[in-house]
Amino acid sequence: MDIAGRVAVVTGGASGIGRSICLALAGQGAAAVVVADVDAGGAAEVAAAIEAGGQRALAVTADMAPEADAEALVTRAEEAFGPVSLFCSNAGIIVDGVLTPDQVAACVIEGIGDERFLILPHPEVAMYEQRRADDRERWLRGMRRLQARLSGQQPS
Repeated sequence: MDIAGRVAVVTGGASGIGRSICLALAGQGAAAVVVADVDAGGAAEVAAAIEAGGQRALAVTADMAPEADAEALVTRAEEAFGPVSLFCSNAGIIVDGVLTPDQVAACVIEGIGDERFLILPHPEVAMYEQRRADDRERWLRGMRRLQARLSGQQPS
């Protein structure tokens, strides 16, 4: 897919990998980039940086956990810029960065150009995806343990 002239939405766009993806999409000539994040201030800063470069952008405060927020995000994007051609579900956390956000963004841009649906920028990520596909329940238990560890809670 050629990114030029396309409307893109990036969740988790206020910082890290999401920020780098937003800036990379704008740099590739996206018609508009919608920067979505729970961090309203950070999303606004990224949108302002994109606009400062001459591209159109919109910051949207959104939490992707509730389905209603995801639906509202797409509605806002389409009301502002028309049909969404590219939706990057990036919201999440970085546990330990093997790649820099800019390196991951470059992989995303390459994957979009190759029209890949699932972009896995590092062999370790591909291994996680394979484990998820092989035994979803085991993978979910591991994700719950990771979430509990990161939040300082005991796993259930």
